[in-house]
Amino acid sequence: MARSHSFSRTQSATHRRGSSLPLALDDEHRHWLEANKARLLAGGGVLAAVAAVVLLVVLFHRSQIAAGREDLRVGIAALQAGKLEEALSALERAKARFTTGDEARLTRFYLSEAYQRSGRGEEARQTLVTSPAAAEDAAYLAQSLFLAQGQAAERQQDLQAARKAYESASLLDGPFTAEALLSVARVCEATGDKTAALAAREKVLGSYPTTPFAEVIRQQLGK
Repeated sequence: MARSHSFSRTQSATHRRGSSLPLALDDEHRHWLEANKARLLAGGGVLAAVAAVVLLVVLFHRSQIAAGREDLRVGIAALQAGKLEEALSALERAKARFTTGDEARLTRFYLSEAYQRSGRGEEARQTLVTSPAAAEDAAYLAQSLFLAQGQAAERQQDLQAARKAYESASLLDGPFTAEALLSVARVCEATGDKTAALAAREKVLGSYPTTPFAEVIRQQLGK
């Protein structure tokens, strides 16, 4: 099945449609503009100055997207490792950078989980309530439900039920497929099914090589 909502495809889609990120220039860019203002005006007039500003805004916008994705990667890895404070810090930074699209959904989902594990239930609920997911986005909602079921079963040590829920999530065409596969691998390994665990990890590496989950697997496998 084609993974139209995969994180790797979302990256290119994000560049096409943009994200609701802050576009204000930082101090370094502002100082550069002020220092070169006279030269820009003399060399090409107002149009050259405007072009320079647009270029700086685009570069800053791209840097914010890259920083947001790195914060998301760090946050997920920390959450997987049980480092809740580190996860919260990174995911809250990512949330400030992403307000729409699949990256925002991923960020809010894992931030909610981090809040829940930290005993901050109301903040976890509010994070999901204000999620930008559209009501008609059935894949997103269904994957979220299956992942939540799997996590609940895993906490209760019902690993067979957890595996079933994670596998159901992994079969859906939504933004959490790679996470579901990683969860399948974790549960399979815990029950001694190393063949299935390896297959799930290899599928993540093959289908979602640029996602934070692939990086987690590479670290686990020492690749």
